[in-house]
Amino acid sequence: MLAALRATTFRSLRHPHYRRYFAGQVVSFVGTWMQSAALMWLMYDRTGDPRWPSWLLVAQVAPTLVLGAWGGALADRLPKRRLVSATQTAFLLNAVVLALLVGSGLATPVLILGLIAFNGVVQAVDFPTRLAFVPDLVPKEDLINAVGLNSLVFNSARALGPAAAGVLFVAAGRLVPHLPAGASAVTLGATACFGLNALSFVAVLVALRGIPEPHAGPKPAASPLAGVRYLLANPALGAVVLCTFGLS
Repeated sequence: MLAALRATTFRSLRHPHYRRYFAGQVVSFVGTWMQSAALMWLMYDRTGDPRWPSWLLVAQVAPTLVLGAWGGALADRLPKRRLVSATQTAFLLNAVVLALLVGSGLATPVLILGLIAFNGVVQAVDFPTRLAFVPDLVPKEDLINAVGLNSLVFNSARALGPAAAGVLFVAAGRLVPHLPAGASAVTLGATACFGLNALSFVAVLVALRGIPEPHAGPKPAASPLAGVRYLLANPALGAVVLCTFGLS
């Protein structure tokens, strides 16, 4: 069975550069979803208002919706490995700042919202660049498999990350009685989640250091509207994108 899986389901992992990248993504995605769950819990605990977690989601997603096409154009024009390294470093620093502010009690809901909005802007560049980076790591015959594994990791992390956050919050709750008066289980658990998320980006950066910059072909005259023009010229693909947008 293992031999069959290596030859079919996981065949793109035979390429060492993609294997390094895949391993880093596994750690990073789990950390990202762990932080996302902790943020929702922290924000509701701080405000008692169910609207604040919703605003966090808007801050995370809206920049990609508005700037994602621009991020894709940037990925077409700049070296992808260096661009992914830059965005992952920005994520790491953002998580460190978040952990320090929350742990020290200086984080207000508005400040947290601003940090997550910054994260969303970085994600508008990071997300399309990471997707465009995968075809540089595997040959064309294994590309569909590599894309499928990326989706597998992303969706698995959506379950594992929040579950790990829950474990940390429960552990923090059991630790609080042994800490000085005034210690908060939610603050302690959230700070641990943010700190571990910062460490998870180190895995991606280490993986990227072992991957050479792909050979740069001719740079397209990319613009944020290039993708729109392409979809208009290929109505079948445009319909798929519209269906995905509606379902999402």
